[in-house]
Amino acid sequence: MDPRTLDDSFLAGASVCRDFLHGADLDHRWTDPSALPAMSTGALACHLSRQVTRAAELLVTPSDLPVLASVDEHYARAAWVTSTSPDDPENDRST
Repeated sequence: MDPRTLDDSFLAGASVCRDFLHGADLDHRWTDPSALPAMSTGALACHLSRQVTRAAELLVTPSDLPVLASVDEHYARAAWVTSTSPDDPENDRST
């Protein structure tokens, strides 16, 4: 796969996050409950937008880890995917 295609996909995703964060609907619902337990709409918006920043930081970091075959493989390995409560240790992001 051409790396520029991945760059374009990343930028398209970042653009969606930017538009979402600047939308008027979000301003009016910032403190409302979100679709996720124990998270306000604003907290969820911050979490999702932080993923763009974090991905940009990690994509340029050298790594010896093997490249995953698909995003499905990532989610299959992630313990938080199958956790049953926001209070589970897998969901602790305090660090």
